[in-house]
Amino acid sequence: NREETHMKKYLILGFVVVLIGVSGALVWQAKSSRLTLKGISGEAISAEDLNKWDKSSDNMQTEVQGNQLYIQESIGSEGVALVYPQKISGDFIFKFKLMSLTQTGKIKIISRNDDGDYEYIVELQQLRSKQTAKIWRDGALVGQADAFTLKPDVFYQIIFERSGRQLNLEIDGKTVISSTENKPAQNATLGIRIEGRPDHPAAIEIKDVELYYNR
Repeated sequence: NREETHMKKYLILGFVVVLIGVSGALVWQAKSSRLTLKGISGEAISAEDLNKWDKSSDNMQTEVQGNQLYIQESIGSEGVALVYPQKISGDFIFKFKLMSLTQTGKIKIISRNDDGDYEYIVELQQLRSKQTAKIWRDGALVGQADAFTLKPDVFYQIIFERSGRQLNLEIDGKTVISSTENKPAQNATLGIRIEGRPDHPAAIEIKDVELYYNR
C-alpha cells in the first residue's frame, strides 16, 4: 500500500545517507593518515603492521602491546631483525620511538642493497660504562659519537635521515652524527636489528614508527 511504499523509500534514503556518511569518514581518515615531512611523503606504521615486516630469524619473539611492539631475541641468538618489505632509494627519513629493556646490547638500523651487501648500518651500542653511536656505509665507518644518552626503560625519539648526500642521526631532537656521502644511494631494504649476548638476549619496545621516502 501507499504507507508501506513511503516507508521503504525512507528506509532506502536513510541507508544511502548513512552509507555516504561512512564513505566520507573513510575518505577523510585515509587523507588524514597521509604524512609529509620535509617534502617527502610517508606513512605511519602501527605496531600491528610493524609486526608484519619480514623477520630475519625464528629466534625472535614479538608481541603487540597497544601501540607498542615488543621485540626480543632468543637465548643463543646472534641477532634478529625486522625488515620493511619494500625497497627504498634516494632520500628517506626513518623515525620512531625506541626503548631498550636491557643494560647492554646493540640496536641497529640496517639497510641492504640488491646485491645483499650492507648499504648502511647505524649502531647504537649500550654499555654499562659507555655508549656509542656509529654509521657505516658499504662497510666503511663514516661517523661516530660517544657518550650520548640511551638509558634502559626510557623511550627516545630516533631519526635516521638521508637527504641528498647528507646522512643524519638524531636522538631526542639532537643531531648525534652528521656525515656527507660520496656515493649515490642504491635500491635497498631498511630494518631494525637487535643484538645481545648469547646468554643475555637483547629486548626493545618500539612505537610511533614513521617512514618517508620517494615512491
